[in-house]
Amino acid sequence: MGGDWGDLTDEALREEIELVGDLVVAATASPGRMAQDDVDSVLGLCARRGLADQ
Repeated sequence: MGGDWGDLTDEALREEIELVGDLVVAATASPGRMAQDDVDSVLGLCARRGLADQ
């Protein structure tokens, strides 16, 4: 299976796993389907988007 994983480091992998975990927890707590804005917020995209708008 192997292959070239490029720049994937243990730190990057840990961050990805934490994001997925946060998203799973939020989705489980959600009474229904999560809106895209809610998903973005859990993933921290709103903060980044806000900085880009400034």
